[in-house]
Amino acid sequence: MKPILELHVSGLREGETLTFRIEPVGPNAAKPVFLSPAEFSTVSEIIDRASKESSPNWHEVRQAILRAFYEAKIKRG
Repeated sequence: MKPILELHVSGLREGETLTFRIEPVGPNAAKPVFLSPAEFSTVSEIIDRASKESSPNWHEVRQAILRAFYEAKIKRG
């Protein structure tokens, strides 16, 4: 069973640093990967565009988008 990938934002309080990450959740979950503000913006835009298309399985589409970014970040280190 593959872990579910979640997109997280933290540091929204005044004085905190914004942090963007894709975090695996579930059994055998790996470490989260952190995104730059530009990467987060790109992921968000792609998910937003995809959400406007009719899809038989929105969860799978969203997971595929997050997995592509997650795996690219893992490969780059």
